[in-house]
Amino acid sequence: MTKREDFEAAAKARILIKDGPYGTEIQRAKLSPEDYAGDTGLNHDQKGNNDLVNLTQPQVIRKICDSYIDAGAHILATNTFNANRISQADYGAEGLVRDINVSAARIIREAVDERSAKDGIPRFVAGAVGPTNKTLSLSPDVEDPGFREVDFDTIVDVYREQCAALIEGGADFILVETVFDTLNCKAAIMAVKQLERELGCGDRLCFNDGRHAGLEILDGDRLDVHEERKRVRRDVVGSPGRAPRIFSEIRIVLYLEKRLGERRIGLSHRNDVGALRIDDGHRTALANPKAVRLSSKHAALGQPQFLE
Repeated sequence: MTKREDFEAAAKARILIKDGPYGTEIQRAKLSPEDYAGDTGLNHDQKGNNDLVNLTQPQVIRKICDSYIDAGAHILATNTFNANRISQADYGAEGLVRDINVSAARIIREAVDERSAKDGIPRFVAGAVGPTNKTLSLSPDVEDPGFREVDFDTIVDVYREQCAALIEGGADFILVETVFDTLNCKAAIMAVKQLERELGCGDRLCFNDGRHAGLEILDGDRLDVHEERKRVRRDVVGSPGRAPRIFSEIRIVLYLEKRLGERRIGLSHRNDVGALRIDDGHRTALANPKAVRLSSKHAALGQPQFLE
């Protein structure tokens, strides 16, 4: 069977659990600037460049991945949210984009394959692709609404470079993550479609929607309008996500029920990594291995779990 067929079969057999964030878990490792930079020879301060850790401290990423597998996750994403040419330019590391993504995918691929070989449970590697820090729909200059820092073709090329490296490293599909601009999302989809044709590796696209207040994204699209745009891709898995402290859970539940009833697309729900608890000045991400383990228990009972 193809990876898509494997994924669909697994989704029919059980509720699949996705892992949680890497950024907050990397912070727990308390890496020094030297730990981040490793032997890359980069001149910029790399502290906070979590994507570079795939190259310089792969054991940290592997430990985090293993903790999510231990917690019951079936879909393991790569630590590559900002591993694109535009975002890495802030660190002077744009020349390492391919190496970062290949390494990231290989780390997760090895962890997944080793564990599935032991217990026979199907697991999947999702190559995570973030939105970049540029938007195609809005101008950064309020005095010049027609101005754009980048054009559509450039964003396509940026996504294509990252996705090609993720697939090379062993990703089963691409996770277009935290969408705030549907044009950026369209560019990502186009990049993946180009790779499918060129590499002969079809069915490579999964999808996750980052959502904001009012069930709208920043270019003004309503959620249902955005779903219509995505219908050009029949292998898209839609996810409304959840922005912390913004959505009421009842609105998410009603949306999920509506989409499940229509049966137009595959559907998932996951909590936003930005949801934090602050105790005595310490921030704790609520989407962490402990939370994934709790979600796994509820999934085993067939019960949806929405974390506060």
